[in-house]
Amino acid sequence: MRVGIVGAGWAANEHSATLARLDGVTIAGFADLDVTRAKELAARYGATHHATAGSLIAAEELDAVVVATPPGAHREAAIEAIEAGLAVFLEKPIARSLEDATSIAAAAEAAGTVCAVGYQWRAIPALDSLAAALEGEGVRQIVSEGTGITQARSWFSNTALSGGLISERGSHHIDLQRAVGGEIVSVQTAGSRLVAQELGHASDLGRGTETGVAMTLHFASGALGIVHVLWVPETYPSRHRLTAFGSTSMYELDLDPVFSLRRDSGEPVLPDPAGEHPFAIGLIRFVDAARRQDPEGVICSPWEAASTLAVVVACEHALVSGRTVPVEPLTGTAA
Repeated sequence: MRVGIVGAGWAANEHSATLARLDGVTIAGFADLDVTRAKELAARYGATHHATAGSLIAAEELDAVVVATPPGAHREAAIEAIEAGLAVFLEKPIARSLEDATSIAAAAEAAGTVCAVGYQWRAIPALDSLAAALEGEGVRQIVSEGTGITQARSWFSNTALSGGLISERGSHHIDLQRAVGGEIVSVQTAGSRLVAQELGHASDLGRGTETGVAMTLHFASGALGIVHVLWVPETYPSRHRLTAFGSTSMYELDLDPVFSLRRDSGEPVLPDPAGEHPFAIGLIRFVDAARRQDPEGVICSPWEAASTLAVVVACEHALVSGRTVPVEPLTGTAA
């Protein structure tokens, strides 16, 4: 299986390392507007380097493409690959706009190609155990917290490309809450801002960039979701966790780097499993699905990712307006 990678930043480096150790997978080439970065990665893996996704797809005989660029640049590369008959793995979020997201999802559906989006927490083994524990009990409330360093890229402060904290960090938690609690129908959002210097190395974050966000999610079931995410300095402890409150029990799911599920008594339901990190599992599942030509075999489909983006977009609008904002229904969604 020959794979091309669009992008040459952090995610491309991580995905390359995973692909390189899979039997029968060859990294054929890299494409990045920063040709120097693409050339460096290509040299590491004995691959070719290109300036654009189009030139990579045209020059190499590929079976699949990994798109690891800023989300605002996903649509062109993804649709180009889909139209060339290639399986596509997209880093999350699927895009910056719902128009781009639904265009990607519709193109993949029409072509019958395998397409996945890298919402890695859907690959946590403990997630199935949490769903089983809540079955019959129902969900009353879900609380997610995420504090961590910015790992700021140059495009983070460009909201047209990244979406900032809600899109880059918050969407992970929104997607996980959807996986646990079902569809979200409306949202409320509040944000805070710090000057760049207070975040140490993250000097490229502008004064207009939210560095703390709290979101309230209203589920179709009547349940309530709370998400708070915070960008912090490198010296600050990181913590990522989801707590689900059922009708009779509370469950805590620790996230990255430890993945474990506990009942309210503190009794482990599922300990941290040995094996692959969810970031790698999602890509490995994609490779397996592409080999089988099975669009249903991925961790997160493009339509699921588009539904998560609809919630993200509503949260962004709520942050600006200060009001409760309904989540826009998707058009053309796969049944």
